[in-house]
Amino acid sequence: MDRFLFLSRFCCTAAHYSICADGGANRLYDAAPSCAKQLPAAEARQLVRPAVIAGDLDSITDDVRHFYEHLGTRIKDLSHDQDSTDLQKCILELEHEFTAEQLEEVTIIAAG
Repeated sequence: MDRFLFLSRFCCTAAHYSICADGGANRLYDAAPSCAKQLPAAEARQLVRPAVIAGDLDSITDDVRHFYEHLGTRIKDLSHDQDSTDLQKCILELEHEFTAEQLEEVTIIAAG
């Protein structure tokens, strides 16, 4: 089984909060129908919606961006920061979203 698909299925059922880098949002969008095969693709994609998509937004397609924006996903354009990777930008978003105490119990899963 594709490692990304495996992690996507895990995140569909276990994650309480998820952040995707911009290119990762494309992959999640594509993989989502395989996470809930009993549902139509559009419904499956709604179930695996990230809370935030962060990065320099150079990789996310317009269709994927609009789809997730319509569902309420926050899009964080961090293109002003060209000194860090999109993964680092996502981790910084976690630090902004949660307290240090809350982050002690966070598990970060990165796939790509």
